Amino acid sequence: MNRPVAVVLDDVFITRSSAAMFDLFDLDSVQVLRGPQGTLFGRNVTGGAILLNTRKPSFTTPEGSVSVGYGNYNAVDLNALVSGPVSDDVAAKLVVSRRSHDGYGEDRLTGRAEDDLDSTSVRGQLRARAGRVQTLFTLDYGDDHNGGRTLSSLGGGNDGNPRTSELGFPQSFTRHMAGFANNTEIDVGQGTVTAITAYRLSRSVERYSSTGTNYAFLTTGSQQMNDDADDVKDFSEEVRYTSPEWDLGTFVAGVYYLNEDASRQLGTRNYAARTGVLTTNQLANQSVGTDSISGFLDGTVNLPADVKLTLGGRYTLDQKQGNLVRTNYLAPAAGFRTGDLNSAWAQFTPRAVLSWRPVPDTMLYASMAKGFTSGGYNTEASSLAAIVTPFNPEKVTNYEVGAKTGWWDQRLTANLSLFHLDYRDKQEFVQNTVTGIGTILNAAKATSQGAELELGLHPVRGLDLTAAYSYLDTAYDDFFIARVVNNTGHPLGSSPKHKVALTANYETPVGTLGFLSGNVSYSWLDDYYTGATKSPQLFVPAYDLVNASLSFETPDRRYRLTLWGKNLFDTAFLQTPSTAGVLSEYLGPPRTYGFTLSASF
Repeated sequence: MNRPVAVVLDDVFITRSSAAMFDLFDLDSVQVLRGPQGTLFGRNVTGGAILLNTRKPSFTTPEGSVSVGYGNYNAVDLNALVSGPVSDDVAAKLVVSRRSHDGYGEDRLTGRAEDDLDSTSVRGQLRARAGRVQTLFTLDYGDDHNGGRTLSSLGGGNDGNPRTSELGFPQSFTRHMAGFANNTEIDVGQGTVTAITAYRLSRSVERYSSTGTNYAFLTTGSQQMNDDADDVKDFSEEVRYTSPEWDLGTFVAGVYYLNEDASRQLGTRNYAARTGVLTTNQLANQSVGTDSISGFLDGTVNLPADVKLTLGGRYTLDQKQGNLVRTNYLAPAAGFRTGDLNSAWAQFTPRAVLSWRPVPDTMLYASMAKGFTSGGYNTEASSLAAIVTPFNPEKVTNYEVGAKTGWWDQRLTANLSLFHLDYRDKQEFVQNTVTGIGTILNAAKATSQGAELELGLHPVRGLDLTAAYSYLDTAYDDFFIARVVNNTGHPLGSSPKHKVALTANYETPVGTLGFLSGNVSYSWLDDYYTGATKSPQLFVPAYDLVNASLSFETPDRRYRLTLWGKNLFDTAFLQTPSTAGVLSEYLGPPRTYGFTLSASF
């Protein structure tokens, strides 16, 4: 299943969630785009894009910084950066990050820590220029380890403490990631040609149980343990031309290619209720290869009366190959292999945006965009017939109108958007609550519509206030599972109806000593189901969170001490309910607090 939301790091599309976890100490900007992104930003996606851009090394100005943090749960956070010119036309940067903390929970049967962290990342960049050519090389490496998640039983074995689990088997998670990228820009006089080459690989190994409790506490069924190893390698190349900013407008045109090889070894063992007798012991060797090629064009025309019209489109051809070998050690005759699986999907996805500035501080717009996510294979399905039958591609059309306004010399900003999305064959991950087997099914029709409001206020010097509210009304218009379970009319999974976010930042000078600043943020999330079925095993109650920080900075702003706290009221909020076996819960981080000392030069 392809990612519905794109993560793009320095113009490189990250293909897998397992390879999209970064410690970005030198982050320069973050841009979040909602809705289908069918023209730019690498691959075609249906749910939006998160654009992450890091600071590039300067040809003229050296810089460096270091920060040291410590908090409860023995949390240690170390970051260091050095960057600057090597010569007139060469610059370099090195960033190192290290984070760790003890477990937020533990397995009370084994005494092993869970929800702990041990993470290291290193990234280096080399930037060079010669005449009309600029190039940037990036190398990065990261690894992290933990003792698995604290899946606490609400049924058999429950001790009343949501920060303990009753699994009785050691869990673990290890991930290694590495990547190389080159971004070369050539000024061709009338525009710029950009070539982006990237190669990434990741390996994650996880041992976990999703049953919710140990077999000794079960009266029926079994406890499932899984050993899951994933390897992903991908190569991508994008070449695009960006025109100058002509009076008439501007455009971007290019081609994109992605090759991805993903393999997975999934070992599954089931232990019978009460006795612990091994009833299932099987190994699945899966591999999926993807070749995606696309061409895109996106341009904006400047019309009279401060009106702009943007038209764009992308044609995408995705080809996937896969195979599966499943070995059953207790019943060898039940094992099978699929042979080679091959499918291809193609789609054209256009977009159009009409914007108007009636006054300099106000922009009104209306847009339409289509998105596409290719199909694939359910390599975890229980039957050969279900495995060899691909699920369909997902298609979505988004209609949006909105306004972005500024008032009171930009001290007050107000942005409003209204949107409506129509889905066809929406891809949904559905997990069997008894067997724990997950498959991707297509919801024939679904809709999502709502509104988003963002407010910003700078009433006096040093004070900034923000508020955001979103309303979401979603429904599966046609979604049957196996022609028996009818989810039609249910809200889309992981789609809370209401969201609220408030922040306040204030800074004031303290005589000649420096600057004192404070930050308080509040967020509230409405209840929702994580899947299409209105099952208590998929329900996440509403919750709110409060974070705060207090900082002192020296007059030259080179040194800074910050006291911080997250989840100040220790809200026990649910991140993931159980999807198989005993009803259980997995909570988000508890209250954490500490300090950070940073210096820059």
